[in-house]
Amino acid sequence: MDRPNSQRSAHWYVQVDGTAYGPFDDATLAGFMSEGRVTAQSFLRSGNQGDFRQVTTYPALMEFLSKPESEAQAKITVSLVMAEIRSGRSMAFLQTLQSLGQVQRIGDTTWLLRAHAQPDAICSVLSAPLGPEDRLFVVDAGSSARATFNLGQSVDRAVAELFED
Repeated sequence: MDRPNSQRSAHWYVQVDGTAYGPFDDATLAGFMSEGRVTAQSFLRSGNQGDFRQVTTYPALMEFLSKPESEAQAKITVSLVMAEIRSGRSMAFLQTLQSLGQVQRIGDTTWLLRAHAQPDAICSVLSAPLGPEDRLFVVDAGSSARATFNLGQSVDRAVAELFED
């Protein structure tokens, strides 16, 4: 999906609690995504028929979760991403990571990501393909902003203390 095109007919349906809503055109769906009304965990269907699939299965849509409509308004951040993937979902995680921006691997479980997104948005998108046994940590390399997934209470507390003034 390229940038939303008002010439294109409405064709997206969103499933919420088993109920389908729509159809929505690309621009409306992109707006819902940038507002956080549709997230990486939401289920969509393209067209009137077929199964609803998680947003992360539509790689072209991922950019709308991490970037506002005007990139000129977006702050570019460089984030440190650490992921321990024990669920076997490494490829899905890596594809999602690469869809967010420029990526540089710096270790077996560590990457730098240059993107138009803050750590909480990055964590939200990257946690979608992960399982309950996987762990994720995202920190803005230029600030104290951070977000985590499944690190555990004691680690979360220790990390928070590192960033206290």
